[in-house]
Amino acid sequence: AKEREREREKEKERKRERKGARERMVDAGDGNGKDDGGKRMVVLPESNVKRLVKRRLETIGKGKRRGRRVLVGRDACAAVNVAVVVFLNYITAHAVEIAKDNKRKTISAEFVTQALTECDFADFAVQLNAAAKRSPKT
Repeated sequence: AKEREREREKEKERKRERKGARERMVDAGDGNGKDDGGKRMVVLPESNVKRLVKRRLETIGKGKRRGRRVLVGRDACAAVNVAVVVFLNYITAHAVEIAKDNKRKTISAEFVTQALTECDFADFAVQLNAAAKRSPKT
């Protein structure tokens, strides 16, 4: 009976750890764990960010280095992670303002594209439109 109880406790702990990994938070700015809006900043899973960074680095290698294994430091992944979250928040905030100006409560791809263009990220807007055309409609 004690053995089963220990196993249950271990399983509960594993579930808590998995849940904690999904809801991982990062301290930002002044170190109090809050961004400028007073909310905690959620980050993307480290493994996904690392995989994306490595893929990108492998594709931009030149000559003999192309396709070679690339090492990415944990601090580099954390920096990219925070940068991605800040960028997403920035563009989303602009897209929400555009939606409000158009008397809409829901942002659409059109509003995101317009936000990218207005924020001088027109190249990303072009890539977004191309990706939207390739992906199936849901």
